[in-house]
Amino acid sequence: MRTLPLLLVALATLASAPLRAQVTTIDEGSFTLFVGADRVGREEFSIRLVPDGTAVTTLSQATTAWGTRRLLPALRSDSVGTPQLYQMEARDGERVTTRVAASTAGSRLALRVTTDRGESARQLAVTDRTVILDDEVVHHYYFVVARGAGAMSVLVPRRLGREEVSIARRPDAPVEIGTGTVPARHFVITDAAGVTTDVWTDMSGRLLRVAVPTRGFLAQRDEPPR
Repeated sequence: MRTLPLLLVALATLASAPLRAQVTTIDEGSFTLFVGADRVGREEFSIRLVPDGTAVTTLSQATTAWGTRRLLPALRSDSVGTPQLYQMEARDGERVTTRVAASTAGSRLALRVTTDRGESARQLAVTDRTVILDDEVVHHYYFVVARGAGAMSVLVPRRLGREEVSIARRPDAPVEIGTGTVPARHFVITDAAGVTTDVWTDMSGRLLRVAVPTRGFLAQRDEPPR
């Protein structure tokens, strides 16, 4: 899996020597991405807890492929997903089309997006119920539903945007993964426009499936979490 400098430096520093045994993998695996019946991409991801002094830091990364496009996001957050540092690089073939860099200071996230059309910047408010969500990156939904039902502020870095969403629980039901089934929790995320996203996790909160019915989109986990 390709990684960005931020995550490589963080892992090399925090997971070294005496701390190595304390690094905990929350989840890692892959999703196949569909639109309708067509397979359109794949995501490989990892989410890890790393001791950082007296706190615990979450480091997550992915390589998400959509045809010839590749997204390489790397996020450092607190234990429940409130962002601290974020980087993302988007490529089309070998050409870098977008770079995103963000860092939090106090209650503000300073965000900068660079494309071949120029550079844009914005500061966005951050609370203890704020997460980052790129709508083409599946594993970010882990943080959206990690705290269960309620209201959540979602920062959308490539659009320099902020959205308020609501999260509701639906009845638990098993989800088919590979050749078997996994007991699952079902959440529905609704944005301000009324668009819904269905998210299924296992009983430990690890993502199993994400669906956006209005887009015909489905991200299906390839193997059960371990």
